[in-house]
Amino acid sequence: MRKPPNKLLLFPLVACLLVFAACPSRTEKEIAGFLDQCSAAVTRKDPRKFLNCFAPGYSDPLFPAGLAAQNIQNGLAGGLAPSYQLLERKMQIQGSEAQVDQSFRLEGLFSRGRRSCNEREKLRLRREGRGWRIVSGSVLYQLLAGRPAEEDQIRSVLEKRVRALREKDLGLFKEIVDPEYDFKGRNFKQVIAQRAEDFKNYRSIELTLDRPRILFRDGGADVTEGYRLVVDYRGEQREFNDTEKLGFRKTEKGWKISQGL
Repeated sequence: MRKPPNKLLLFPLVACLLVFAACPSRTEKEIAGFLDQCSAAVTRKDPRKFLNCFAPGYSDPLFPAGLAAQNIQNGLAGGLAPSYQLLERKMQIQGSEAQVDQSFRLEGLFSRGRRSCNEREKLRLRREGRGWRIVSGSVLYQLLAGRPAEEDQIRSVLEKRVRALREKDLGLFKEIVDPEYDFKGRNFKQVIAQRAEDFKNYRSIELTLDRPRILFRDGGADVTEGYRLVVDYRGEQREFNDTEKLGFRKTEKGWKISQGL
């Protein structure tokens, strides 16, 4: 009869296997070290080393490569060095490619002043030659390239919309709508005509917005926010509370609302 396994011998074996599984592989350590060097280049205000973390031809949906590089150089030349803190990092490796899901906190001077950003990014990396390079997905790249300024411009459009409704200013409202607006069968002229009719029918329009969530995509952005709308319709007050999703497009004259009105 076969003897049962010796539990005293199995325990250290299982413990060793668990320790081995918990230890990062050599490649994981290599990738982690590379990404730590990239973030260190930011805190040390070294744009050359930071940009060298990215694969040749790296492109971002918001910023062309030349503009991004110039903005990053100018941003890191400012008076206050950014502060970077890694919060979480997970990775999956397949040969010469890797997917890294990580979250971080970045603080520094951006656009209108000092701000703190808690962000999550999903990086795609590729081993090129003897080292790793970032191929896509860097939110840190976007932030340094000028995303905060773009977000502020979108918020400015939202503020204009609130003012245009409160003051029933059709000219101001026209400024924030994309001339190429095309959403659910309505174009620019139809949206403006509907708003002109609203201004005639409503004695007052008060719109209050929550802090918007902005997600950039190729050629545009999606903005989601809660709102409270209070109107006086021919002497009767009505209130609406809901969430809306607006599409934005960046035109030659800045960001415009292109969907959702």
